[in-house]
Amino acid sequence: MFFPKKKLYSTPLDFNLKYDDVNISLDNGNNIYGWYIYASKPTSKTIIYLHGSKGNLSTYLSEVAKIHEVGTNILVFDYRGFGKSQGMETIKHSIEDALTMYDYLIRTKNIKPEDITLFGFSFGGAVALELALKRPVSSIILESTFSDLCRISIRKCSCIVAPLVSKRLLESDKNIKRINVPIIISYAGKDQVIPITHSKKLFDNANSPKYLYEIVGAEHQNISEHLTAEYISLIKNVVVDGKVVDKNSFDNLVSN
Repeated sequence: MFFPKKKLYSTPLDFNLKYDDVNISLDNGNNIYGWYIYASKPTSKTIIYLHGSKGNLSTYLSEVAKIHEVGTNILVFDYRGFGKSQGMETIKHSIEDALTMYDYLIRTKNIKPEDITLFGFSFGGAVALELALKRPVSSIILESTFSDLCRISIRKCSCIVAPLVSKRLLESDKNIKRINVPIIISYAGKDQVIPITHSKKLFDNANSPKYLYEIVGAEHQNISEHLTAEYISLIKNVVVDGKVVDKNSFDNLVSN
């Protein structure tokens, strides 16, 4: 289920991004670690980037750097057990850590809920949906996210996750029905890990306004190499400008 790495291979400075280290002590004595990356120009718009179940926050930094082009601050962090974050990696802990980081933005950075967007990649998409059920946000981006974790686990035969978490968490396709903010659902066109059908099911179940976008040529683990100016523009339109986007304005926007 989880394949964390402890060593950080890069920092935002490697991408010429200004940032602060974020260290938060939990009630149990563990610390969780992240980076608060500043937008190139002052803004309150902020993305919480929720990464997948492999590596650590540095694994996803190349994508984070490209998303940064939309003009927002970005808070990216490691769940417990990943990178410098202490403790045991579990789904429950991942959700708790996301809530902690959200509350950090509100209390420490004085960011308002209407300026917060959740960006969840793969497993992080399920965390994003769970977070959005517990805290108000302005919009959500789900990238190569499963619609039902049980279906992925059975398909891969990697583990039995059902006893570990509530069934509701596993069913992102049901959770998404309860959310009423703009949602971008994107998928890698050549994804061999999470079938495209998962993104399409999430899209079918989401409330409008919603957007389904294909990242052409990308596989699950190399999405950052295939992020286009069009994709960044779509995110900027929805997240920063708060626009309802015309699907005819984007070549790879399947539906809205």
